[in-house]
Amino acid sequence: MKNKPSFAFDPLSNAWFLLPRLDDPSSSSAFLGSNGFFFTTTPNFSYTPVLKSAWRFTSPLKFSRLNPLLGVFYDGSSGGFGFKFIVVGGVRFIGGLVDIEDRLAVEIYDPNRDSWELCPALPADFRSGNSSQSLSSALFKGKFYVFGIYSCFVSSFDLRNRVWSEVQTLRPPGVIFSFLIPCNDMLVLAGMCNAPRGPSFNLWKIDETTLEFSEISIMPQSLLHSLVESEEDENFASLKCVGMGNLIYVFNEEYHQKYPSCLCEISAENGKCSWRRVPQLPLPVNKFHKMLGVAQAGFGFKFIVVGGVRFIGGLVDIEDRLAVEIYDPNRDSWELCPALPADFRSGNSSQSLSSALFKGKFYVFGIYSCFVSSFDLRNRVWSEVQTLRPPGVIFSFLIPCNDMLVLAGMCNAPRGPSFNLWKIDETTLEFSEISIMPQSLLHSLVESEEDENFASLKCVGMGNLIYVFNEEYHQKYPSCLCEISAENGKCSWRRVPQLPLPVNKFHKLAQKQVQQQIIKNPTNCGCKTESCFHAEMSLKMPATVQFFICQLLHLNSLLRNIVSFLFAESHKEIRSQSVLWML
Repeated sequence: MKNKPSFAFDPLSNAWFLLPRLDDPSSSSAFLGSNGFFFTTTPNFSYTPVLKSAWRFTSPLKFSRLNPLLGVFYDGSSGGFGFKFIVVGGVRFIGGLVDIEDRLAVEIYDPNRDSWELCPALPADFRSGNSSQSLSSALFKGKFYVFGIYSCFVSSFDLRNRVWSEVQTLRPPGVIFSFLIPCNDMLVLAGMCNAPRGPSFNLWKIDETTLEFSEISIMPQSLLHSLVESEEDENFASLKCVGMGNLIYVFNEEYHQKYPSCLCEISAENGKCSWRRVPQLPLPVNKFHKMLGVAQAGFGFKFIVVGGVRFIGGLVDIEDRLAVEIYDPNRDSWELCPALPADFRSGNSSQSLSSALFKGKFYVFGIYSCFVSSFDLRNRVWSEVQTLRPPGVIFSFLIPCNDMLVLAGMCNAPRGPSFNLWKIDETTLEFSEISIMPQSLLHSLVESEEDENFASLKCVGMGNLIYVFNEEYHQKYPSCLCEISAENGKCSWRRVPQLPLPVNKFHKLAQKQVQQQIIKNPTNCGCKTESCFHAEMSLKMPATVQFFICQLLHLNSLLRNIVSFLFAESHKEIRSQSVLWML
């Protein structure tokens, strides 16, 4: 990587961007990328977020190796850093020679302890091709899948129980080579076929329980021909495939071909596949050491800002149009979109609204009114406003949780006050109860069962975790969380440890000129890691919420850059208490 340019592709703007120069700290060829991070594996293991050239060296691997498979996962137990790394297989050297007795080691790194955990080895079936040159991997629903690109052997490692599944073969008819890819809420196999009608590049949806496959798309022949010089088998051999989110990229890694590539976008709504050519890399292009698939390199995101209180001459604008704006960091520009429906006018700030980004739509929900509407991010239109209020609900919050929408709310039930979770059908808005917070936990969050005490309860969520907390200072901000299993939907509640003492009262941040101030090691947020960065915002946000945002930021290193980046910019209308999401 040293002295060579790095590029990132942004599918939203359909353009390539030059990344900041990133010097390999070890001058090593063992360079990998995964889930928003770059890595080196030899002679030392190190990592850095894609958008920051800030290499961090780890303690030594127990078994140092070249070209392993790498994954970044979040297990909810990592404290300050919300992530861990898994390193699987790779080529091990002893005295400069390949170790033919290599045990195909599997190790998991915990950045909070700076320690490696040695796990059960990769099954011996993969011994003949145990590096990323002949294996692909997919992190999906708590399991790390390893797949033989040519052998079609597949096995999964349970990240919770630390066990490997039985090795099986996954080879649709005619497959020459293929790659296993996690794509939204499904596993996808993407591979090159020798079909009766000629060479083709196919996609199959994989049932992760039975490993049965069903074809979902075939790359258009015109696109396939644009990736290779001719239809000879050896030309197709240089095709590679990576994927993330709902995008699957296919590219030719040959330099003389100038790395042509295309992508397939799989709709989250109906599963429809849409193929298109990726623009040519900026010229002149030097020979690349490696082409990597990493989540949201460059600026692969946008922000949506909805509602909020607008001021004119120091007074609230009662004729506020409930503006909606989308920010594109690649163009440094704001797009004015259709306004929030007028039904939300009486309570159009984050004090009375919650929001959820789910399957290409931005949902806005009235915490007290229970009005709900969704904004289609592709077509830029709002849905009809409806009411979503289960019986007995006093107030509630809409939360995206893995592959479902969840409504979390306080109820006046016949059996007494309760805090309930409901699964929401995003098409019909029908609801079904999935869990009730244990009464002992609920009582630990409030002083008594008076209605006014419950009113200070708030709720946030991310991934498969839902946090409920009391924002009252005299309660010392007690909180609990519910973990929803990705496998069976079972809900597990537990108390969150008390904030470190002494705890000062958290204040709302005062209104002032939009500016960004980065603070290292803040003393009032409870974080102990030097990677914790806060952006002091012009939005009025209770610091209790800031604390939870701080914890959530640790789950994704990219968000630290994103939040600080956003509040360094100004947009068309300055607002306080607006609803904000990264797209």
